[in-house]
Amino acid sequence: MKKQTKQQKIEIEQNTDFIDHPEKTKKRKSSKFSYNKAGGSFVPTEAQYDFCMRLNKSGLTKEQHQAINKVIFGYRCREDVHHDYIHTLNELIRKNENTN
Repeated sequence: MKKQTKQQKIEIEQNTDFIDHPEKTKKRKSSKFSYNKAGGSFVPTEAQYDFCMRLNKSGLTKEQHQAINKVIFGYRCREDVHHDYIHTLNELIRKNENTN
């Protein structure tokens, strides 16, 4: 069996996202928005970095720890970090703001 390319995997994921909601598939097909290029990567902000450094890291999931480490690395090295890590961190920031 042939190995799938990254692009093929993305297309399969996109096509299966809307199995339960077929009406959304039509909207996506007619949209000019590039779903394949959406999101991207960003250099974390100083505020995100500061939050990571102040955060009590006990009780966090593996995914959250990984996001924090990626953001710290990205900020210190001025490297882009995938937007999924940024989203995970921003969720932690919002959650922390709501508990204070």
